[in-house]
Amino acid sequence: MSATTLTSVFLQSEGALREELSNKYLPKDYAEIQKTVNKHIIDLLSGDNEFKNSLNASDAELLNAALRMALSFQQLSLSESIDFKALSTKTEYQVDQQADASSNNDIIENTLSLLPTVICAFINPWLTLAVGGGTVLVKKVVRGKNGTRREVLVKERKVDVSHKISSNEIDAIIDGINNICQEIDGIISKIQRDRKDLLAQMENKLDDCTLEKMYPQVLASLQYLFMENLKSDNKNQYVQNMLFNLQGYGYSVVEYSDATAGFFTKKANPNVSEITMYLPAITKDIHGTPSVVAEGIVYIPA
Repeated sequence: MSATTLTSVFLQSEGALREELSNKYLPKDYAEIQKTVNKHIIDLLSGDNEFKNSLNASDAELLNAALRMALSFQQLSLSESIDFKALSTKTEYQVDQQADASSNNDIIENTLSLLPTVICAFINPWLTLAVGGGTVLVKKVVRGKNGTRREVLVKERKVDVSHKISSNEIDAIIDGINNICQEIDGIISKIQRDRKDLLAQMENKLDDCTLEKMYPQVLASLQYLFMENLKSDNKNQYVQNMLFNLQGYGYSVVEYSDATAGFFTKKANPNVSEITMYLPAITKDIHGTPSVVAEGIVYIPA
């Protein structure tokens, strides 16, 4: 079964995010869009979902560290310091033909035709605001072709130039979040892979760090101690404790019998009349199965 990824969890929630974004307008709702996206990412990283539950304690801590870093970057966001609603508003001007300030209808059309598209910054040096009946009128001085100057009133109108967020723009946001998820999946996957390789290397090292491979002479000494203690009428308590402690590491001292004969090497000896154990065998429990690590020796009649 394939591992659960942050990307796969995000794809399950993609539809809900699209629906939430579809009612936003740009650039007016940019700050709200950013908050929505940030909240969705945080919910993916810290929420109770399949991806979070699939991580072990170490990977979860790493993810929490990444989340804390992401939150610190989020505090650097400029969306709170920029008034996107103001940026989405455009001021338009239209000549009020019925409220000409000079009451003179002899207006030069090619001069006034520029007014509807003139931006506020251009006409500020000449304008004076006159508000009445809910309409904002701006006095504007214009110059005719004959060089005369005169005042006209123009209507000021605030227009929201924001547009409803398009499917392409939502796709771009979704792709951005998807890329973030893939990056995190890649990091987690690499860490898990590296950890697995490290554990394999440690297990190989541990396989080499054994008495039989590093200190075989110690096991041989224990074999002789066991025989000396076995032959002695006064049992040495220290030797017995040592052999008992050896069992705590999975080792066992084995005496010869028909059942354990496979752990022993047989040597002919003219001085014995029956099978006689010279040294015990030492075995090690490997996954529940005893394996000989120091062969015992028995003498058989020559």
